[in-house]
Amino acid sequence: MKFVKIPENGASWDVALCYTIATEQNQPSDVCVEVVDAISGEILGTRRLYGIIQAEIDIAPYVRNAVGAATPSSAKIALSPSARCIVVRAEGVDSPERVFYRAPLDCSTPHMLSDTNQPAVVERGDVIRLTAFAQREVRVSASDRRVTAIENFSAINSRGMPVEIAISTSSFAGDNVPIRVKVVCDRAQTYIFDYTVVEPTSTSYRIAWYNPKGGIECYTFPRSARKSFEAELMTEIRGRAPRLRGVVARYRLVSAFEKREEMERIAMVIVSPEVFECRGEECNKLKLADRKITFDDHGEMRRMELIVEKEWRGGL
Repeated sequence: MKFVKIPENGASWDVALCYTIATEQNQPSDVCVEVVDAISGEILGTRRLYGIIQAEIDIAPYVRNAVGAATPSSAKIALSPSARCIVVRAEGVDSPERVFYRAPLDCSTPHMLSDTNQPAVVERGDVIRLTAFAQREVRVSASDRRVTAIENFSAINSRGMPVEIAISTSSFAGDNVPIRVKVVCDRAQTYIFDYTVVEPTSTSYRIAWYNPKGGIECYTFPRSARKSFEAELMTEIRGRAPRLRGVVARYRLVSAFEKREEMERIAMVIVSPEVFECRGEECNKLKLADRKITFDDHGEMRRMELIVEKEWRGGL
């Protein structure tokens, strides 16, 4: 049994991931192929090929099914739920390991996948989220820049996988607290991120999404405004009066007037297939009825607008 062709390391599971398998025999035979998560050992899918000498199989659907429902990790530091390290097994013979991600990934050097502009402001209780890539290890620390004590987060063996970092700001007491997050990849590349932790407001609305590189990004809208309610009634059945099926509330989120670099970053929400609402460490997928960017007369982006749909839970 031989793997004649396999995808490149770091390829996207959003396109075809084709493996070519040869039995190295003169007579056709049946082959059982398994798609295996190399880290957990979980079998993501099995396919039986009948009467082949050589055949091609696309494993992308199996990988997509394993990661499609993933949400941003709430752990302090963890392997990205949007990537999988895969081995294809054919009659007991394993292919080389390959990491497949939501966007093509440069596996040749450690780097950050998030494009968060610096410095940034975050409300206390919210979570700072970043995505890094390293072949061997990612280390993270966060410190209050007013004091010398540093809070160290556990390092993680990245195994050539992207790593998602989530740092809660709840422990940083006071107003306008300057904090510094340090991300060290493979003990060779160090990235510094500076934030100011401010008092939370009751009107802000924080979201997260994945940029085109596959890195997680966050943004806090200054306020959310209810736009409309829509009630759905069940049709009359056998003389019964119509009943209320449910009510949908729509919320309009409008960004602040940001600098060009920040507008370019948050504008990627428009093309992100998944957008999440962030409430502390909890992230829930949003249903968006509309998303748009407003431009001024000179072609510069002025603001981003999202219309969020939610089931109404009472209160006007």
